[in-house]
Amino acid sequence: MKIPTATPSGPSQSMSAIPVEQPGIYAFTNTTDEVVYVGMTGRLRDRLRQHFILEESSATTRPNSVRLNVDKIKGAVWWEHPRFVEKVDRTAAELIAFDVFSPVLRSQDSTNQAAKELSQDAAFRAEMTELFEGPPSGQYSPVNLDNLHHRINSLEGRLKELERDNVAAPLPAERG
Repeated sequence: MKIPTATPSGPSQSMSAIPVEQPGIYAFTNTTDEVVYVGMTGRLRDRLRQHFILEESSATTRPNSVRLNVDKIKGAVWWEHPRFVEKVDRTAAELIAFDVFSPVLRSQDSTNQAAKELSQDAAFRAEMTELFEGPPSGQYSPVNLDNLHHRINSLEGRLKELERDNVAAPLPAERG
């Protein structure tokens, strides 16, 4: 499943715009907006900083052959919910996010029995599925070569449109 693109607050272009004390479920997307990683955290900014700036998360430093290359990540999105304050609820919601998005990589946090049971509760599952199928609470676009290339191409396209519009419209002195 791809992430809905609209977010209520628009894109967060700087790490400082990400809520500090906010717990959440987050997902990383590739250039085709497919989810490649899902994780959970009690502190969104700190966790995303670990992934993108410090590159010291288990997903980026795994010794095995499958790990996250943050230079190939288009962006991060996250969902907030009042129940995510409780770790059991957050862990159960992460399990549901795994089912909704089927990411290539998943966080390696241990799952306790209470979270497994809550993730199977029909009402909780329906509420979390609806949350994840809706627009995320926020998003972050890291600065990397792939994203810069995309931004440059977008700006070049907009510049061509402006140039075309200016050529098509006569200047005020030429009228009359």
